[in-house]
Amino acid sequence: IHMGVDLEKKSFQLEKFAYNKADFPIPDEAGYQPREQRIIEGLPLGEALETNLNVDEVHRWLSQYEDRLIVSTDPGDFVCNYIYCYSMNKFQSHQKARNTNHGYYSLFFHVPPFSEIPEDEQLKATALLIEAIFKHLSL
Repeated sequence: IHMGVDLEKKSFQLEKFAYNKADFPIPDEAGYQPREQRIIEGLPLGEALETNLNVDEVHRWLSQYEDRLIVSTDPGDFVCNYIYCYSMNKFQSHQKARNTNHGYYSLFFHVPPFSEIPEDEQLKATALLIEAIFKHLSL
């Protein structure tokens, strides 16, 4: 589970997709600012990679956060998408190498700033997310 703060959102977001496109609007902490570049060589620029977790099902299990939790298809165009795309590609590569459809999963969970949802509530939501994923994978 990767996590990032989205300063513009007021809710939690389960990210369904990442995109093979690095186009940072500003440099990251190390000064890296790719523009219109592939994250994964060998995949088309902009190709969508979908998590192998059923985020819609996980979302249903977190129904107590229904008004503050959405399934998103836009992880943004900064470090969050970059990490998520790289992670999903890496895990999918491991699955193909081992000829299996299970065992490796990746999810990006965007959280709002603490001014929108306090830290203690975010910690509780994160723990419940982990529990929901465990339930999903145990089926």
